[in-house]
Amino acid sequence: MAQAFAILRFQNALVGREGPDLEKTYRRVIDVLSRVGAQWSVVGAHAVNVYVEPRATVDVNFVVEARKMKPILRALEEEFGTVETTEIGAAVRVTNLSIDLIRGDNHPLFRAALDEAEERQGVRVPVKRYADSCLLPPGHAVCLTPAASAIRNSRYRKRSCL
Repeated sequence: MAQAFAILRFQNALVGREGPDLEKTYRRVIDVLSRVGAQWSVVGAHAVNVYVEPRATVDVNFVVEARKMKPILRALEEEFGTVETTEIGAAVRVTNLSIDLIRGDNHPLFRAALDEAEERQGVRVPVKRYADSCLLPPGHAVCLTPAASAIRNSRYRKRSCL
């Protein structure tokens, strides 16, 4: 994970973009999720980075228990001050923290990402068979491995890979 954040810092420096230290923000968000007692898992590029050569991404995606969304948002406000949120269907984007909070009850793969997460490199991520799948919020069109082709061609395509 540290390599992915180093790549992101380098990319931002190249284009003269400054923003919050995503790695510190990420660790603080994990602390908040733990304090709230929410079941959670990191998904998307950062989860896949645990298993393969890292690639950069501009945000961190968390799958969280849908029933804990309001307490999570309140706790994030307590931790960070104002949080700027946008509903994006299956998720809540917290723009000023560069995170997406994906509701774990909107798709079987997200539910599995919560139920079968394991700790790797100090964070909870889906077990490899789910990290290989397209575990990104709606609006993202990234299916990362051949294992995702079954999902791309399934009835879940519109919900998980578009």
